[in-house]
Amino acid sequence: MKKKSSLALNIQAKLKRIKTAKVLVGIPSYNNEKTILKVLKTVETGLDRFFPDVSCTIMVSDGNSVDKTLDIAFDDFKPKRVKKICTTYRGISGKGMAIRAVMEAGRMLNSEVLMLFDADLRSIKPWWIRDVGLPLLKRKFDFIAPFYVRHPRDGTITNLITYPLTRALYGVRLRQPIGGDFGMRASLVRYFLDWAYWDADVSKFGIDIWMTTIAVAESFKISQCFLGVKEHDSRQPSQLGPMFRAVLSTSFKLMERYVHKWERSSGSEDVGFANSPFEISPPKMTIQSDDYFAKFASSARNMMKLWKNILAGDTYRKIVSAAERKEFDGKLWARVVYDFACVFHEWERDRFKLIGLITPFYYARLGSFFEECEKEDPDSVVERQAEDFEEEKKYLLKNWRY
Repeated sequence: MKKKSSLALNIQAKLKRIKTAKVLVGIPSYNNEKTILKVLKTVETGLDRFFPDVSCTIMVSDGNSVDKTLDIAFDDFKPKRVKKICTTYRGISGKGMAIRAVMEAGRMLNSEVLMLFDADLRSIKPWWIRDVGLPLLKRKFDFIAPFYVRHPRDGTITNLITYPLTRALYGVRLRQPIGGDFGMRASLVRYFLDWAYWDADVSKFGIDIWMTTIAVAESFKISQCFLGVKEHDSRQPSQLGPMFRAVLSTSFKLMERYVHKWERSSGSEDVGFANSPFEISPPKMTIQSDDYFAKFASSARNMMKLWKNILAGDTYRKIVSAAERKEFDGKLWARVVYDFACVFHEWERDRFKLIGLITPFYYARLGSFFEECEKEDPDSVVERQAEDFEEEKKYLLKNWRY
């Protein structure tokens, strides 16, 4: 059965009039009136400067913003050479569906290269477009993920889940699997669009880990691009609940799909850069003090009996001890994630509610993670967390089918 398009008929007609764009840059947006114009102008500058003889189109794929995001894109952004498409995508509200609309447009325009940049970026530079796009145009890689220098309190889902899990399962040290800004060639775009599994989580916040995992597991040529610092509309960890659940749920579903890959994988290897990294300090952040372990303890009073039925016996005993000591180390966190992955695999009831039960453990690990980052180099703490996931993989393999 043919999938319903994410593009309205008038947008499809406009794409047909444009006919072709060798390079398409997609900007998924939602209520980004403060930053959208800078992002669009920077992308245009990058395309004009580094792709002067290439047909290019910029597409804003908006989630029905209630501010002036689309008005600014329509009225204030007036590119001279590149083509412009501004649309509200159709379908489930979320970043994933916004990206799907861009992918569909890329297929209609026969684009060789597709780049994606978030609409809330404050640090985007014209050379980003060059360093992500040119290696793809030269067919050196199929998929390029970003590499940012970030404050240790920014990207906590990346630091504690997606980087360690991607590294342990699929053997690649891809530092920012959900970095938001990606590049890919047409062959991979077609693969994504033809994929049968595109559920609500993928349509929302699960899209980044979905794209990254498929590119890695299906053996497309991957790389990462050093983009310096990332300054954007970051949120406090306590505000990341929906993203946390969508990312973890998508990761667990892909574990089922690619079990034949990660069961045979051992160790991990570095992923090369498409450009040359350079020294730069992470951006400063305004941090709210928050007792994340107190959030865990509050949930623990009501949920310990339920957790006892989900977690392996030894893991549960360590959880009880951790609650008493107010210390939640990386190895215990890895085992909790792996226990939930195994239960998720066999779970026949509401999987979304199951994922919600792991959130208090995330807060517990977050509190200890921040304390560790204050005592030593944050990059070392992140790497040790990833190593813990690798070391505990044997625990996952032992328990996956039992």
